[in-house]
Amino acid sequence: TFPLRFYGRRRVLQYLSDGGHFENTALYELLRPVREARFLVCTDNGCDPTYRFGDVANLIRLARIDYRLNIEIDTRIAQHPTLKKVFGVLEDFRPMEGQPVASDKCAIMLRVFDCGQSPDSDLPRCRIVVLKPRVIASSSVDISDYRAGSEDFPQQSTADQFFDEAQWES
Repeated sequence: TFPLRFYGRRRVLQYLSDGGHFENTALYELLRPVREARFLVCTDNGCDPTYRFGDVANLIRLARIDYRLNIEIDTRIAQHPTLKKVFGVLEDFRPMEGQPVASDKCAIMLRVFDCGQSPDSDLPRCRIVVLKPRVIASSSVDISDYRAGSEDFPQQSTADQFFDEAQWES
């Protein structure tokens, strides 16, 4: 089982963070141990056309060095009967040359542990949902059409932030 709860506005503290040049996911500050965050959600919008999750890898390295936290991908959620439809592992995101997207996987789950805590524990310090933009198998016609005309979509560089309407909506 996955005992995840979202308390919405009923919690006293909620945090919002924006990534930047040091760490792009915006999770680094939210993982600071004094915050005691138990559940975080992030969108990994860094330009990553080969889906190598470089920004997540950087977060894992920094959290280990600075906060003595180990972060691992939760492979069990990618096997859960219902959740596996959208949660995957890194290999599920890698594009296959000439192959159409065959799944709706658009997220990974990370489990955060204190260094020295067993990663086999069912009670990690924190869980993180990382949403990864990608064109999924069930994408609507307009998104598929936009993708056909823009090879790097949705992993486009943000150097040009003046999106036209079609790009913004897609």
